[in-house]
Amino acid sequence: MLLEKYEPRTSAEILGNQQQIGQVRTWLKNWRKGKGLILSGPTGCGKTLTVRLLAKEINYDVVESAADEDRKKEDFSDLIEMSRQSGFFRKKIILVEDTDVMEGKRYLPELIEKSSHPVVIVAEDPYGISAARLCSVVRMARIPDTTIVNFLDSVVKKEKIEISRTDVEKIARQSSGDIRAALIDLESFTGDLGERKQNRTIQDIIRTVFSNDRTTAQKLLENFSDYNLLFMWICENIGNEYRTAEDRVRAYELLSRADRMASRIIRRQSWSLQKYMADALMSFPNSRRMLSNYRQPFRRKNTEMAEEIAAATHVSKKRAHLYVPLLTS
Repeated sequence: MLLEKYEPRTSAEILGNQQQIGQVRTWLKNWRKGKGLILSGPTGCGKTLTVRLLAKEINYDVVESAADEDRKKEDFSDLIEMSRQSGFFRKKIILVEDTDVMEGKRYLPELIEKSSHPVVIVAEDPYGISAARLCSVVRMARIPDTTIVNFLDSVVKKEKIEISRTDVEKIARQSSGDIRAALIDLESFTGDLGERKQNRTIQDIIRTVFSNDRTTAQKLLENFSDYNLLFMWICENIGNEYRTAEDRVRAYELLSRADRMASRIIRRQSWSLQKYMADALMSFPNSRRMLSNYRQPFRRKNTEMAEEIAAATHVSKKRAHLYVPLLTS
């Protein structure tokens, strides 16, 4: 996968924000007990990657805390207790992610005050965090489209991908500064003929998911990276595939679980989580209908129209999709 192949190996290889990366390095070297760091910025600008690579370069271990929205106080008590233990051999960084949606963020001040190690909080918005009074803030900027275009151009040349400059610029623009999203879109791009081939692959995956063919589904998923597109296809067809409300509810619950895992895979670059996403998809109720063709998701066919609406009305593409049915009905 391009994401893994072109992932930066050092902090110097991270696109953009080199000044902010230097600030984080300085803060880590000069850290004082009772002080934390909030690393803020838009999705895909390299916040978590910055911490991981800097830790490697200054010989720290990283203890990552997956701050789920339903995280309990007991979980934070364990984290706080662990953070108080001194590192005998190597120093540690306590990295707390997903604080924008996390229920237990009120315990962050206690974690920072008691920790014997630097605590770095990753968040898109630094102002909604109760621990802000104890923290320095480093704001990372969105990666400019021109930087992403130049990076994608180099990847295209190395991988010998057949794609026009216009399409490369379009991918960069649609990524909204998220280099990971741009790489995923580049890998998924195959033009009209390739899109028909991709749709056939998706149809094969959906058929194995709905028939609970775990072995075949696992093989197909290993070579597929456009999870958002796959989930849209599955969501579009659940209603037709399952006849009972019980099966439909179960299918939607599993799809939701897979979607959450896919989000964490991309956001944290934690490819070890793929097996949990695949496990959710391979646990769907066994449907015996086995439709010959599955319906293409509505949103995929109207992407360009949504982009035009977004540009004309100055709203996000996600919101613009809501207006497409009004124009096509």
